[in-house]
Amino acid sequence: MSDDSFIREVNEEIRREQAQKLWDRFGPAVLGIAILIVLGTAAVVGYRYWDESRANRSGDAFSAALKLAN
Repeated sequence: MSDDSFIREVNEEIRREQAQKLWDRFGPAVLGIAILIVLGTAAVVGYRYWDESRANRSGDAFSAALKLAN
């Protein structure tokens, strides 16, 4: 039993070290990609809002021009 727990402990430590090495190697890239996704999403949502607002203003101006024409 004692050998099993020792082997299990060693295996857990090896897995932890491997996970740490993986994070050390790819962690900054993962964080960078996540930040780019968030910024890209914010940019798309902001652009859509701006475009819709611009279209609404144009529509309001056109509607006002039609009222003046009649």
